[in-house]
Amino acid sequence: MNKLKQGHISLKRGQTLKFDSIEHNATLICRSGSVWVTASKDPNDYIVKAGDSITLDGKNQVVLEGLSADLELDIQLCA
Repeated sequence: MNKLKQGHISLKRGQTLKFDSIEHNATLICRSGSVWVTASKDPNDYIVKAGDSITLDGKNQVVLEGLSADLELDIQLCA
């Protein structure tokens, strides 16, 4: 099982990561590039660009896909 954890993620364009669960709510902060975000219990998909962030509800499956050549994300878990 791949759980979303606090830290840093780097992705290339077209590269995807799937997280089976998030232990707590998490904020994704896009430092550079852009990312497509979809979560299992959210009917919307999101595009997050450099300088923007999104907070995801815990207990969701999450898929991230890099939309730019060099994507850099920071993840902060909320208690």
